[in-house]
Amino acid sequence: MFGPPTQSSLLSMYVGTGVQFFGMALVTMIFAMFGFLSPSNRGGLMKVVVLLWVFMGLLVGYSYAQLFKMFKGAKWKKKTLNTAFMFPGIVLCIFFVLNALIWGEKLSGAVPFGTMFALVFLWFGISIPLVFIGSYKRVH
Repeated sequence: MFGPPTQSSLLSMYVGTGVQFFGMALVTMIFAMFGFLSPSNRGGLMKVVVLLWVFMGLLVGYSYAQLFKMFKGAKWKKKTLNTAFMFPGIVLCIFFVLNALIWGEKLSGAVPFGTMFALVFLWFGISIPLVFIGSYKRVH
């Protein structure tokens, strides 16, 4: 009568991403509350948010794998890869398209190429491996 949802892997991905958002927001608020993030430091808040997003990849993998294992899901490696790429991939694609439009208009608000490269490096070099490490720790 009761069983796992038909889209249990998608639910697990959403829950993992939600845990990432919650962890990032919580730590950012704690840093701001204790005075580590000053509004006078332009860009400081954004740097902290991006770095926290990247390092919360460990929580994404763990919480995703916890729920996925509870639903007795199969092919955890493929689903973990989907989890690591789904939401950040959509956000980065939208960001790159909007930034390309800003570049096309030759406006000063465009993000430099080096910064965009750094974002992609943080995602592929740190966040995705952390998602797999968190997932592996829970699955095994």
